[in-house]
Amino acid sequence: MKRVRVGKLVRDKIADLIDRSGDRSTTQILSKGEYVRELKRKAIEEAKEVSNAKTPTEIVTELADLKEVLSALSKVLGISEREITKIQRSRRTSRGGFEKRLYLESVTLADQSPWKSYYETGARPTRETNS
Repeated sequence: MKRVRVGKLVRDKIADLIDRSGDRSTTQILSKGEYVRELKRKAIEEAKEVSNAKTPTEIVTELADLKEVLSALSKVLGISEREITKIQRSRRTSRGGFEKRLYLESVTLADQSPWKSYYETGARPTRETNS
């Protein structure tokens, strides 16, 4: 038998499914801080899987996985769905949604622009367009 290091948060039944298949899993229970950290990592992993999904079926499956992780994260942090919806609505009112499909290509920033620190910190990914 070959031991493979996995080192990631998994769904509650995964270890049992592995063990029932004839393989053997080793697990540990995470502290609250470790759990929050791993849920954040898992959210990134699932978001990447959404990004890589090709078919509508793959996309909806990955969105469901991402939603499961976000639900667990909000639950452990004591954040209600109602609170998230309230903030979501507020941000949509003040900043808009994503219905217009706007892709911000560039910004010419004035010296005293309130956006300066936001756009000048860290490289932002760019997308090439065929003009």
